[in-house]
Amino acid sequence: MSVTERTQMAAAALARPAGEGGLLIERGGLVVYLDPNGACEGLPKADIVCLSAVDPRRMVEEGVRAVSTPTTIIAGLPQCVARFRLNQLPLLHGQSRQALGLELFLLGDDGTTVRWRLRWPDIDAVYPA
Repeated sequence: MSVTERTQMAAAALARPAGEGGLLIERGGLVVYLDPNGACEGLPKADIVCLSAVDPRRMVEEGVRAVSTPTTIIAGLPQCVARFRLNQLPLLHGQSRQALGLELFLLGDDGTTVRWRLRWPDIDAVYPA
């Protein structure tokens, strides 16, 4: 059995814009948003939303709510995901969790923004790059 070679790239290389500054990745049958911001009209509903805010007061909830359904998983620091009622996936720095076959790894933060690694079977997408 051969080992699949993994490629690491910036999430922006796989994504398209989702509102003002957010990203949308459609890959492996999943719809994943990174910090959706604004109304996000006409975009598909999310399976997973990853929040990069460290301070919940700096997080824009409108975009998250615009792309969410009752089954959407909201991932991020505990203080940020707590603002949403269902399907919270809180992670701390250095933690990794599986959600719908996608591995979400919270790399750390710079005091204002969390860095994510999203792992599909063949690609690691890092956000922000």
